[in-house]
Amino acid sequence: MIEKSDKIILISNNHKKHYIGGIKQMISHYIGIKNFIKNKKSYDERIMLKADFNVKLGTILFNGWKDKEYLNDYAKEYKKLIYHFNNDENKPNNLKILDSILTYQEVFKNYNLDEKVKKYYRY
Repeated sequence: MIEKSDKIILISNNHKKHYIGGIKQMISHYIGIKNFIKNKKSYDERIMLKADFNVKLGTILFNGWKDKEYLNDYAKEYKKLIYHFNNDENKPNNLKILDSILTYQEVFKNYNLDEKVKKYYRY
């Protein structure tokens, strides 16, 4: 069952709620990147790739949800999804998928950000 509120929620057989908006987006990006690598060009003719290139795919989240369990649960579900991506026999060899989630707070912690940005992202 899918429940719509401010987040897209999937209620699994064990009645546990899972945030699936990001999982759905990761599947879409994975399929798009596989097609991009296969064709070595995008729909925009100006974006072309050399013969030897690598692509990294991952997810970055805002660590500011009121219910921290959603972030922790998403991280667990992400790992399950990545397992399936990495075992896809059609996964290109030059596609590396990050093993765990990133957060904006982790990625930008050493950047000299404007104070308003730091406050917004709770640094």
